[in-house]
Amino acid sequence: MRTNACQYAGDLAPEIGRVALDADDDILVRLLRLGWRDRVIGEIGCRVTRDSEKVTSEVLHQLEGSHGSLDAPPIAAAAVTPVGPAAMASLAIYHQADVAEQWGAADIIQEVAQFVKEQFGASNPLPRPVGGFHSTFDTLLAVAEAIRSSR
Repeated sequence: MRTNACQYAGDLAPEIGRVALDADDDILVRLLRLGWRDRVIGEIGCRVTRDSEKVTSEVLHQLEGSHGSLDAPPIAAAAVTPVGPAAMASLAIYHQADVAEQWGAADIIQEVAQFVKEQFGASNPLPRPVGGFHSTFDTLLAVAEAIRSSR
């Protein structure tokens, strides 16, 4: 939840990657449609090991429908890991709702969007990040990449 993966998931990345390989796309989609805890597990734990259109579509849908800092940061990190610029529209949709409702994850979403802009040259409709979350996102991204590379 939130950014707990920064502290706890690093050492578990290889095991998470191995378990994720045993789950098929239908299982991952079911996880993504459950409560926020299940979404986080589905996202940061399993999503980054899959490049299927079915799972990608569901991940972006879940990002757009997230309701705050409990699941938005890990979902955003997992979303951009395999799809990059294709996640920008979903990041913008989530960001708009977060700002309007003050859910508390808008700053880190701005960092994610800035990463996508810098990494892929994508257009970024979000405000430039003001700072403070860059190292958090870098750590979430490193966890996602560690899980992805352990496949």
